[in-house]
This record gives sequence, structure tokens and C-alpha cells, in this order.
Amino acid sequence: MRKFRIFDSENSYEYDVHMSETEKGTKYELFRSQNGIWTSPGESILSVVDHGNGIKFSEKIGKNLEYDFMIEVRLLLSVMAQVDGEAGTQGKYIISEAKDDVVV
Repeated sequence: MRKFRIFDSENSYEYDVHMSETEKGTKYELFRSQNGIWTSPGESILSVVDHGNGIKFSEKIGKNLEYDFMIEVRLLLSVMAQVDGEAGTQGKYIISEAKDDVVV
């Protein structure tokens, strides 16, 4: 399993992403950090499986999304693109794995 920490532009630790290989493909799961800014630190927010022919969300996300959740969906998809080497956009977050920092 690979783990990524995601920091905002002010270097505040906000999210974790866990990446693991499963029978169904590569699973990416977004969690709130253990940072005290959250009412539910460490809570799982969303997971996606990349099965090689596309992606499948762990649960239906619906047609209408709250802005906060939309940002989290976009963030997880951006992490997936960064890990796959398909980064095409830049934003306000830094993904850190071990010694490498990648701006999303």
C-alpha cells in the first residue's frame, strides 16, 4: 500500500490518500487527516477503483454535489492522475509521499 499526505497551499495537513492493489484493480481512498480541523478526523470520504477500463466509485455520488465534496472528488482524481503520471492541472494542494512533493 502506498500512502500520500495532502497539504493545502499554507502547508496545513488536510487529507490522506491510500492506494492499494485489489482483485478488482487499483483502489484509491481519500480520508480526512488526523488534523484537529475536522469534526471526524480520519474519516473515509470516498474511494475509487481503477479497473483498467475506467474507474468505479465505491458508492453513487449523485447528480448534484455540494461544493466541498466536489472539491474532494476532484482532489482524489487529481491524485490518481499524478500517480499515473498524467498531471495536466495545477492547484492548491501538495501531495507528499516519502520524500517527493507533487503539486496538484
